[in-house]
Amino acid sequence: VPLATHFPLLPDGDAPPSLFNWDVFLSEFAKGTPLGAEARAAADPTRGAEFRRRISSEAQDEATAAIAAYLEQAIIAPYLASGLDAVPKSWDAIPHLGRVVDVPKRAVRKPRTAATTPVRRARAIAPLRTVDGYITDVPYPSAFQHRFAPPWTDAMLLHRGVMPPRAERAPFTMIDLGCGDGYGLIVMAAAHPEGRFIGIDASAEHVARGTTLIRELKIGNVELRTQTFAESRVRTRADYVTAQGVLSWVSPANRTACLQLVARLLKPGGVFTVGYNAQPGWAQFAPFQRLVRAMAATVRGNSPTRFAAAVELVRASGAIDPRTLRTVDGWVRTSTPNYFAHEYLNEHWDVLWSGDVIRTLATHGLQFAGSAFASQARDEFAFNADQRARLAHITDVPARAIAADALLNTKFRVDQFVKSPVPRLTQRARTARRLDAHWMAMQSESAAIYHYRTSGGRIFFDTDAAHAILRQLENGPASLRSVKGIDATALLHAADALFVADLIRPAAAVGDATFADALNARLITRSADIGDLRVLVGAYGAVVPVTPDNVTDTHALRRLGVSLRTPA
Repeated sequence: VPLATHFPLLPDGDAPPSLFNWDVFLSEFAKGTPLGAEARAAADPTRGAEFRRRISSEAQDEATAAIAAYLEQAIIAPYLASGLDAVPKSWDAIPHLGRVVDVPKRAVRKPRTAATTPVRRARAIAPLRTVDGYITDVPYPSAFQHRFAPPWTDAMLLHRGVMPPRAERAPFTMIDLGCGDGYGLIVMAAAHPEGRFIGIDASAEHVARGTTLIRELKIGNVELRTQTFAESRVRTRADYVTAQGVLSWVSPANRTACLQLVARLLKPGGVFTVGYNAQPGWAQFAPFQRLVRAMAATVRGNSPTRFAAAVELVRASGAIDPRTLRTVDGWVRTSTPNYFAHEYLNEHWDVLWSGDVIRTLATHGLQFAGSAFASQARDEFAFNADQRARLAHITDVPARAIAADALLNTKFRVDQFVKSPVPRLTQRARTARRLDAHWMAMQSESAAIYHYRTSGGRIFFDTDAAHAILRQLENGPASLRSVKGIDATALLHAADALFVADLIRPAAAVGDATFADALNARLITRSADIGDLRVLVGAYGAVVPVTPDNVTDTHALRRLGVSLRTPA
C-alpha cells in the first residue's frame, strides 16, 4: 500500500516506491506527530492494547486522532490478527485491512495450538451518541443563513407577487425548528428587535450553549427550548417558520412530525423556508455517504474523528469515484470538522426530490411559492432559452420543479412555502412594495463588476440604473424609490441583476441598534463564545459577513449600515 496514499503528512519523497515500509513509517511518524514516542508500541503485540488505549484517551487534536484511528483499523488490528510473533526489522509488506499480502519468508510463523494461542477479546466499538439517529456527540457548527432572514424572504415573495406576512419593521414572530445552538437566530434577533424569535432543538447541549450567549448579551426577544418536534409545546403562531439541516437528516417519523408542527405553528399567509439535500445532484455522493458511514462504525473516537478516519478507509478501498473524493476533499478544506459529522454520519440521511417535498407540504396546507435563491428569482437567470422552452410545457408544479432540478443537476434547495390561503398582490401593489423595500450594497459603485455568469448564461448590467442604485446606497441602506431620475421599470430590472450578482442584498428601514451594537462588540473582540460566526449586525435589519476590509473601513461600515460603537 503506497505510504503517501494514507499519510499525506509525509512528503511524497519520503514514501516508499511501492509497498508500505514499516521502518519508514515508524521513523517518519515519530518525527511528524505528537504520538511519535508511542508509535513503536504498535509493533509489540503485548503492548498493542495499551497503545490503543493511550491514543484513544490522549489524542486531543483531530489530526492526531484521525491518524490514531487509521493505525487501529489499518495496521494494528490486522497485524495482531495475522499470527506473526514479532515485527521483522524490515518489511516489504504488512497485513492491511484484514488481508495478509506478500509476507516475507523471513517473517516466520510459529505453529500454534489451541493450548498456546492466546484469546484476544476485541473491545466493542461504542455507537455514537444520537437522538433518533441524529448525531449529538458534538455540536453542529454555529451558522447564520442569510436566505432565511425576514427581509430576504419578503424580497423573494414580492418577486412572485405574494404578499409578505408583515409590513417592513412591523412586529412578527419567527420560529426555527432544529435551531442548533441558536446563534443564527440570536443574530437575527439583534437585527430585528421588533420581532420575537423562538428556537427549538432536541439537543440540550445546543440549547444550553445558545441560552448562555442570550443571557450574556441581554437580548430579550429570543428564547431557545429543548424539545422534539413531536413533543413541542409551543403554542405561539408564527409569521415565519424555518428549518435548515432537518428534512434530509432526520427519520421519516421525525420529518412528518416536523411538517405537522410547521402547519400548526404558521399563521395563514405565513412562510415556511426550508433547506434540504436534493436529487439529482446529490446522487453522485450517495454511495460515498453510505460507505463512509459504514466505515465510521468500525473505528473509535468522536464523530469528527471517525469521519476523518473513514474517509481514508473509503479512499483506500478504491470503491468510490476519485472525482467524488476530490470534491469532498475540497469541502473538507473549507468547512469545520463537526459539519461533516452531522452531514454524513446520521442514520437517516436521505436525499429528497423537490416534487415529493412540494406534494407532501401541500397536504399540510402549504403552497410552494418558489426558491429562496436569488439566481432563481427570474427564469432567464436560471435557465437558458432552450431550457425555458422545455419547462414552459410543464404546468404541474411538482413536475416542473423536478424537471428544473434535472436540468440544473441541483444538489441543494432552499424553498419557500406559504400557508393557505396565499395572499396575492396586484401588479401595481407588487411594484409599489418592491420600490419601497430597502436594499444594502455589498460593494461600492467603483468596485462593482457589472456582469455576472448565472446558470442561464452571462448577464450584463452596466447601465445608468445599476450605477444609480449603488451610488444611492453608498451612504447606507435605502429604498429603490429614493433613487431619483430613473424609470421604475429600469430600476427593478437593474435591482434584479445586482441582486443575483450579490452586489445588493435585502435590508429594512433603520431600527433600534441596541442589541446589534452589543452583539457586534462581542463579535469583534471575540469576548463571548460565538462559535464560528463571522458576521456583523446592522441597524437596517441586515447581517453581513465579516471581511478584513469592512471592520476597518469606515466607509464600508457606513455603506453596510453597521456601527461598531461600544454600547452603554
